[in-house]
Amino acid sequence: MRPPLRQHALAVRGGGAEPDLHIAGKLFPALRKTVISGERLSEALAKVLDAAALADLAVIAALWLLADPLLRGWRRLHREARAAPWDRSFARLWARGLRRLAATMGALYVLDLGCLAAQTMGVPLGRDDVPLLAASFLYPVWFGRLASNIKRRALRVYPSREGPVAPNGDGKVLVYDRLCDVALAVFVAVVILELLSLELGVAFASLVAVSGASSVVVALACQEPLKHVINGLLLTFSDKFRPGDEISFGDVAGTVVNWGWFDTKIRQYNERTVVVPNGQIMNAKLINISRQRWGQYKTELRLRLEDGPIMDEVVAAIRAAVAPHAISRDRNVWVHWRRIDRDALVVVVDVKLPVPSGTTAYHELVERLNANIVRAIKEAEADLCLPTSRRI
Repeated sequence: MRPPLRQHALAVRGGGAEPDLHIAGKLFPALRKTVISGERLSEALAKVLDAAALADLAVIAALWLLADPLLRGWRRLHREARAAPWDRSFARLWARGLRRLAATMGALYVLDLGCLAAQTMGVPLGRDDVPLLAASFLYPVWFGRLASNIKRRALRVYPSREGPVAPNGDGKVLVYDRLCDVALAVFVAVVILELLSLELGVAFASLVAVSGASSVVVALACQEPLKHVINGLLLTFSDKFRPGDEISFGDVAGTVVNWGWFDTKIRQYNERTVVVPNGQIMNAKLINISRQRWGQYKTELRLRLEDGPIMDEVVAAIRAAVAPHAISRDRNVWVHWRRIDRDALVVVVDVKLPVPSGTTAYHELVERLNANIVRAIKEAEADLCLPTSRRI
């Protein structure tokens, strides 16, 4: 008669004759199905070595190692190295794309061999075409990324109002960039769905219907982010500002650092960067300081009542002091003795300046104008009046 503990162990293992288990199976009978014998592991390794072709590995390695030097040599033969440096050339984009293709091919090759080893060792995978499904996804993504990089590089040399290469990006360039990104994303998604439909044996219309129903659910759950994306596209079409422009709206003022799909990063004058959703910018009254071609200086001077007899000389002196800093000395300089108040003679100075309002250059020019006006009043032997509350 067997001891009770021995009978319990056999009952756990399924009863009957005691199986031939390793030490792990003897200590943990519940794990006996996951214990892999040395023979099965050797069989899996032999199948992997037999399936791995040295020619395939050599092609992948050559594509990874030789893409960069071959394209560099091709540029030298065609004398394109003088046209643009390597870092800003199309050949460098192709070299990076080929290296990423080699990395994708290597990853799929390793996945294929791993699936073969797993099937040999009895590991359930659920499907036999896992590598094909992965390839149906990775290759279109690789192509879309390469096309996006080439598109972005081509748009950088788009002729704009600022020259062959616009430092801040022309508004039309940003529109084309965003539209091409959307078109590439749709194209890659359609190709992936078509390839998956061929591999899975499911009709393409069924996949589109499922993806459409899923998109409705996602749209309902992501209304706020989608609103910011749409507002970002509207901002692109309206061309209110570009990266690098100095803008002001509400209580935010500074330089646009980055313009994304969902939000915009603005570096304020205190060197702090604030992230503003595109929806908030779209609904705000925005002033693009960088696009202002001129600024305005306007002030009201109050002179003493006793300076009345020499006001003609004072006005002429003020006009001569501010005229050199105006856009033109004829039409954009207004200095007039407007009225006589109870305690002062009022002179209005209105000048158009060649620098945009709100910029550092504008404030420095305003400071020089203030100094010139005070100096001209003193040289004309007049003076500004002191504030008074006397009633006449």
